[in-house]
Amino acid sequence: MPAAAGTGLPAALAETARIYLRPVGLTCGNAAEKFLAAGQAKRLAGGPWVFAACEVALRAPEGIRRTVASLAEIEAWADRLAPPLRDGLSAQLGRLTVPRRAPGGGPLERPLIMGVVGVASDPEAAVARGRRLAAAGADILEIRGESPRPGASSVEAAWVRKVLEGLAADPSFGRALLSVETRDPEVMAEALATGAAVVNDLPAPTGDRDNLAAAARSGAQVVLTHGRGESGATSHDPARADTPLEVFDALEVRIDACVAAGIPRARLIVDPGLGFAKRAEDNLAILRALALYHGLGCPVLLDVAREDVTDELDRDFPPRGRLPGSLAAAVHALDQGVQILKVRDVAEFRQALDLWQRLTGRA
Repeated sequence: MPAAAGTGLPAALAETARIYLRPVGLTCGNAAEKFLAAGQAKRLAGGPWVFAACEVALRAPEGIRRTVASLAEIEAWADRLAPPLRDGLSAQLGRLTVPRRAPGGGPLERPLIMGVVGVASDPEAAVARGRRLAAAGADILEIRGESPRPGASSVEAAWVRKVLEGLAADPSFGRALLSVETRDPEVMAEALATGAAVVNDLPAPTGDRDNLAAAARSGAQVVLTHGRGESGATSHDPARADTPLEVFDALEVRIDACVAAGIPRARLIVDPGLGFAKRAEDNLAILRALALYHGLGCPVLLDVAREDVTDELDRDFPPRGRLPGSLAAAVHALDQGVQILKVRDVAEFRQALDLWQRLTGRA
């Protein structure tokens, strides 16, 4: 792949190659406005961050190559590519900039915190935890209709209904939206009927089509989490030569399946799935590449609620002692434009988010 003059971009590229764009040098505030006014940058996902350059990853039969180029260089290069590559690159640039939709409707103008209620034997205990998380500043409450552990069974639909109804009936509960994490068709149907605004997680493309159809009819937003049901998504799969790109490809396949089933891309949220079928080095690689996933054209959710996300990095600490590591991952994610943080310790993450917003001029 010889480079075009003046750039690290190849002058010729096989039509079977894949191109990935990861915005770099994200900027906000006065500097961002100056870049925009000068026509040197684009706004990321309709939010406050702007970018003037991207890391371009090229996956071709001979391997993966990366280079950094300005937006002007990328756009000029696209004009010289074969039509399929040019069209795909233009579509990806468009998805990087299109404004995102917030759960519940309206533009997604600020980062959101999703608090995990979890699975409890007593519905009243789950409702009480949900109320505490809402009072601590959760924008979304996720009711886990099943444990995230592999092979765990779903809870009963009646349990989910009691929890959702208990939260929705609380006049002080107010602004927090309700979400349910499940792949059980009955639990999902019950949650949607009870007013859940978000569903997490639909099956991989070979999974239950009834869930896809139910989600399409509901109008709810849908979280697609990598590593739950993908074939080959194991922590020791040697075929994954580049974890961030493999995650991107798998999520793109699932987005296409949802769109084909009648769920618009604007109603989808993507989660790269930290800790799901991934080793510590996989998690770190994904964290470094988070801005890549904006190229899917959906809000990006980062789940730092799972105890094993930092397990291999902080194995000497008890689960509660790993909170600082999760906070560090979350602040890094905010700097990469991630729009939704999924957490257990809402009060601590809310404090970190509020300070981050003041420091970046977004409060």
